[in-house]
Amino acid sequence: MDDDTRAAGRRALTLGARCRIMGFGTRRTVVVIACILGLIVTLLGPASDSHATARLAQSASVGNGIIDVKAQFAAAGDGITDDTVALQSAIDAATQANQVLMLPPGTYVTSGITITRPITIVGASPTLTTLRAVPGTKAVLTLGDGTVLPSGMEGFTIANIGIDGAGTAGYGIWIRQYGGIRARFEHLLIQNCLGDPGIGIGNEDHAYSMLMSDLTVKNNRIGLRLVRRVQESKIIGSQIYGNIEHQVVIGDGQTQVTKVSIVASQVEPTTNGASGAALLVNGVSNLYLSSVYSEAKTGATGPALEIAPGMTSYIVADGLHMVGNQVAPYAIRLPADNTNVNLTLVNPIMNGYLNNPPVENLSGPTKRVVWIGTQNQPAMMSVRGGLVVGENGGRLWGNYVGTVEYDPPALAPGATVTTTVAVPGAMKGDMALAGFSAIRDGVYLSAVVSSKDTITVLFENKSAQTIDLPSGTLKVSTWNYQ
Repeated sequence: MDDDTRAAGRRALTLGARCRIMGFGTRRTVVVIACILGLIVTLLGPASDSHATARLAQSASVGNGIIDVKAQFAAAGDGITDDTVALQSAIDAATQANQVLMLPPGTYVTSGITITRPITIVGASPTLTTLRAVPGTKAVLTLGDGTVLPSGMEGFTIANIGIDGAGTAGYGIWIRQYGGIRARFEHLLIQNCLGDPGIGIGNEDHAYSMLMSDLTVKNNRIGLRLVRRVQESKIIGSQIYGNIEHQVVIGDGQTQVTKVSIVASQVEPTTNGASGAALLVNGVSNLYLSSVYSEAKTGATGPALEIAPGMTSYIVADGLHMVGNQVAPYAIRLPADNTNVNLTLVNPIMNGYLNNPPVENLSGPTKRVVWIGTQNQPAMMSVRGGLVVGENGGRLWGNYVGTVEYDPPALAPGATVTTTVAVPGAMKGDMALAGFSAIRDGVYLSAVVSSKDTITVLFENKSAQTIDLPSGTLKVSTWNYQ
């Protein structure tokens, strides 16, 4: 390299440093490289040594944090050649050198690649850069090796890439034990994972602080499956639809999942004949849903949200919009034994369709409302500002309360007494609850809608001694059709 070339390189690097001082930072490698290369071309001019220019460009791309899987590892990306070796070699080199791995436009055929150290992998876009599975692939992309947490195995970022299971892959992205700690999945298209188990993104155990944003997950057996100690993780601005069974599964009923949020996303069984709930919750502490839309297209048979029996689930849903069809019996289905369910709905909208009624309806034509359904009682459930409408737009669901002052008689051991409370709008078959301000241990309450607009409350002394309750306020509540 001649003296003029060396001087030009020094001047370019000095100006690149100025770019960093102006706020780009040492890790914004793409911006810095662009500044350096642009200034080099300008300073060297067309008459400069082309070999010197090429050497400087290569030095900048490798030494400043970017590895190109095509240019440096001879990946074909032609949709025919098996690029597994080139991809895995590039990943290993990038993790060892702490560099970004760039996948230029192309379709990279692979039998599966594995990441076990922090790395950022970036494609051109989910439709221009695709990782496509060869038949029988277990997982297109695997994070972690399934062992106990090794030093430094956290902080993966996968962005701007399409993953195609080609109809046989078991996973699009398989997050093994500890592989999901502070992982970032951004602007991905994951589809056609129909092998065993057929999951777009699924984890094995221990995944903390994951962020999934701007995902499209479709045409898999299950879209997302997050189980076993997933904590403090978010799904934002994503479309998860058209998967054959469930769209999203959170929890497996064995180990608690905590602090998971789904925000501004579509979770929708658009596939004709989709059999499972769009969102299946099975043991989640603190699940937050905000502005989530779910419409069961014609032929989908599962509810929009189903809470499985067993482990405690605390769910807050704000701005949930759920639309059923003529087949799916519920928008939200609670388990028969729902003592561990705590569900709060804020400003929900649930739309139903005309069909045979599941309970007696005394106020109009027969309707089946896609409603908050349970075989028992509404558990720890509250609804604020909710609206449930039928196909004709009429309001079909409401929550009504009644309050009276009541002085129960003394109750001998095993004795019972009943009283009635007028609640306009209550209908037989509706769920009912009762509470008494002067209740004490040993006396149990139960409530039932005994006739239209009337709730009967039963006081029962289950203690071994006579109990004389003082006068108090008796409150009743019912959930009903109109």
